[in-house]
Amino acid sequence: ADWAFSRAGQRQLVRKLRQRRKRAAGAAAAADAGGGAVDVSGVGRIIVAGGGIGGAAVAVALQSRGFDVLVLEADASLDSRKQGYGLTIQRQDAMQAMGINLAQDDAPSTSHY
Repeated sequence: ADWAFSRAGQRQLVRKLRQRRKRAAGAAAAADAGGGAVDVSGVGRIIVAGGGIGGAAVAVALQSRGFDVLVLEADASLDSRKQGYGLTIQRQDAMQAMGINLAQDDAPSTSHY
């Protein structure tokens, strides 16, 4: 999106955005260098709206980092309505980065049929 701001004559805003990204990247690198430990003491409960694929994935990733997570889901069970999707894992590196190990689980597929 930097090009859009640049083209609109907002070069100063582009500079600020780039500086902010650079600082954030430096902070993330420092956290990774520290073993990935995250201080969650000042964070309250995190509410995730929806227990679908995205909500479940973010909840598991946050819990693995020590956050207190509550997932809100409107459906009472998996059988409440037809589910039109399946879970195919193509990015094993992304799953590993979130700390999710599916080696013992036979439900998700790693390839399309």
